[in-house]
Amino acid sequence: MLKKTKVRQIIELLQKNLSDRGISGVLGVSGDSAHLQAEISEGHL
Repeated sequence: MLKKTKVRQIIELLQKNLSDRGISGVLGVSGDSAHLQAEISEGHL
């Protein structure tokens, strides 16, 4: 489970059009976590 601060950071980076892989590199989270959060924030899940 990601902390709220990581989720907020992922959302901010998604809004800046950073890729899932780029987000995972910047924040040190797994690519799957970044992708899952992207899907949730876009309303696909």
